[in-house]
Amino acid sequence: MDEKALNRRKFLKISLGAAGVLAAAAASPMAFFSNSNKATAASSEVMPPQKIRAWCMVIDLKKCEGCVTLGTPPHCTQACIQGHYVPQGQEWIQVYHVELPGGGSYFMPTPCYQCENAPCVNVCPVAATYHDRSGIVLIDHHRCIGCRLCMAA
Repeated sequence: MDEKALNRRKFLKISLGAAGVLAAAAASPMAFFSNSNKATAASSEVMPPQKIRAWCMVIDLKKCEGCVTLGTPPHCTQACIQGHYVPQGQEWIQVYHVELPGGGSYFMPTPCYQCENAPCVNVCPVAATYHDRSGIVLIDHHRCIGCRLCMAA
């Protein structure tokens, strides 16, 4: 077999390499086309600290049964109320019973989704809701004034 012939493996290497270069150029086009003066000016600006991790939460909806068999409110809701000192009558995690159009149903817990650009962080008037260095949305209960704008957002 001719070593210069283009086989499937070589084609994939070339096309994936080109796709990577194009993706990098599309993600930050100014990095490729800016002059050095702009780059040094941008690097001298104060940038917010980068988060050190990207977290995710996985909820197995096949296993969530809304604590119906236990005859108690959902344990995730109760743990949230106790852990965050949520006032009486409020719930930050709600578990909905969702009916499927073709028949059947499932329970859908709705916890904090730890948004990257969280609306609750943006609307807090006293900055009690914030992102920590690892990217987790937290509430400083000593600073919180109880306006509940974070919950509305």
